[in-house]
Amino acid sequence: MKNNGKLFSIVILLVLIVVLMMACGNGSSGSIDSIGFNEEDIPTDGLLTINGLDNYIGIEIDTAIWLGEYSLLAFERAVVFDNNRYGFYSAIITSPSITLKVYKESTYGVLYSYNGNDQDITFIISIAVLKDGTLTRLIDGSVTVDFINGIGEGNFIPNSN
Repeated sequence: MKNNGKLFSIVILLVLIVVLMMACGNGSSGSIDSIGFNEEDIPTDGLLTINGLDNYIGIEIDTAIWLGEYSLLAFERAVVFDNNRYGFYSAIITSPSITLKVYKESTYGVLYSYNGNDQDITFIISIAVLKDGTLTRLIDGSVTVDFINGIGEGNFIPNSN
């Protein structure tokens, strides 16, 4: 239980970092973001479809993280800026299911396309409820998937808090 608490604290910290990073706004491939850096989409074959989001339509889904032998990250999209930093974009849940892009992260923090066949992978999911750009509530849960050639699908299970 003690390790679960530490893992949960790490995940919350990562979510807050991502939320702060995404405050820069959305852009498109090859655009200049709001702070003046060029950005390029990072291509990936990986896709994660999360079902069971009926109660969360209109809310941002910020991050999906699996920490194992290596990290798998899922976002609407990821970009690399010309200063060699990464940006991650959240998605608005518009239907009972959403598909996010999956990236494999090296131990050095470099993002790669994901096309693996990992099985029984449980992602930690964070859904951020924002009001006027301020985080008011964080809904945590998980989704467990089996990937085939980088494509996986599973049902969202909210944590009971």
